Amino acid sequence: MSVIGDRIEAVRKQSGLSQEAFAESIGVSRNSYFKYVRGHRAVPSDVFSAILEKYGTDPVWLHEGDTGLNSRTTSLLDDMKQILFAVDDRAEERGLNLDRDKRWLIACRICVERVVTAKQSEPDIPLETSEIDKWLEVAQ
Repeated sequence: MSVIGDRIEAVRKQSGLSQEAFAESIGVSRNSYFKYVRGHRAVPSDVFSAILEKYGTDPVWLHEGDTGLNSRTTSLLDDMKQILFAVDDRAEERGLNLDRDKRWLIACRICVERVVTAKQSEPDIPLETSEIDKWLEVAQ
């Protein structure tokens, strides 16, 4: 299993679903699920999002192995939504035509950076356009 695959499997076991039922719940085939869990295929952003939304999983934990399967989920998902909307708005303001996956990855990266920073300082850090612009430049 891959490291993220171990965490996906932990979410599945906590849900009490079979592998087939869990795969169906996140919109993938059982075969694709096995490939993600075993690390034979990268987990696409829509599958990552489905796990976050359907199972209330902590995105930092799922992506990077932070502690706490369900900690910080509700507020963090709200923050991610706000960040994704801000990235979409800023990309539109700048006339950038980025696909959904790139926008999602930018939002995830900003969110992860903010969570790490919040652990070291204040929890409510204002989202600056310069922070979004930095990642929009990388994505072009």
